[in-house]
Amino acid sequence: MRRGKHIPERTCVACGRRAPQSELLRIRIDSGMHLMVVRAGGLPGRSAYLHRDDICLRKFANGKGTLRSLKRTVDRGEREAFLARMVECSWDSVPEVNLA
Repeated sequence: MRRGKHIPERTCVACGRRAPQSELLRIRIDSGMHLMVVRAGGLPGRSAYLHRDDICLRKFANGKGTLRSLKRTVDRGEREAFLARMVECSWDSVPEVNLA
């Protein structure tokens, strides 16, 4: 019996809910310790995922401590700067970086 096509799921670091990877933003820390959005599959290495909604984005910005998926501590100032950059753009035109 054939199974359906595999759809990878990831967990949102803000709310903890699982969703298809294609519905989430992939974020990572660059060499300057700044958060950035990266195209899925664009760059190997550690990344975290966020839902594309204001609730999760604000919950993430208000968080503190280590992001286990990134194995890094992201300070509140960087999280708030990330929130400000994301609020400036619409969700349909999120500035993505593809460093591959």
